[in-house]
Amino acid sequence: MVPRWKKLAYSLVAAMVGSATFVAFLAAGSGKNPTTEGTLVIFGAGVAAWIVAIPLVLRIKNVSGWRFWLYLGTGSSYGPIIFFAWLLVPFIKRESGQAPNAAVIFVTLVAFGIFAIPFFVGTLTYLLWLRKAQKNALRPMDLAPSTDEPH
Repeated sequence: MVPRWKKLAYSLVAAMVGSATFVAFLAAGSGKNPTTEGTLVIFGAGVAAWIVAIPLVLRIKNVSGWRFWLYLGTGSSYGPIIFFAWLLVPFIKRESGQAPNAAVIFVTLVAFGIFAIPFFVGTLTYLLWLRKAQKNALRPMDLAPSTDEPH
């Protein structure tokens, strides 16, 4: 079993990897170097997302087989779903009843995809480290010298 402190450390580093991925996407998309303030805001949002995810991170015990893919899909979808809901609020509050045009829908879906990438990278990083730690936690039993063989 992987200790809780290791799970928290892996998940914090994975959140920072996801945040760095998002900063890189923004820099590549805008063609400018990101500002220090903007980068700090993104890393702050990554820490906030990490704090919200702590109960889920500590609850994960086994990431082998189908569970790996379930956790990857779940962890990758939280941020985009929150972002998508945040984008929908102005449309819900509209009093005119007019549906958004195709350009707005397209931009929203592109933004949804852009938000999915850093959450996917962060979740994948965490799950791969956790799977490796779980395998290493089981390995010392396999490598222990046998008492049946003479030394």
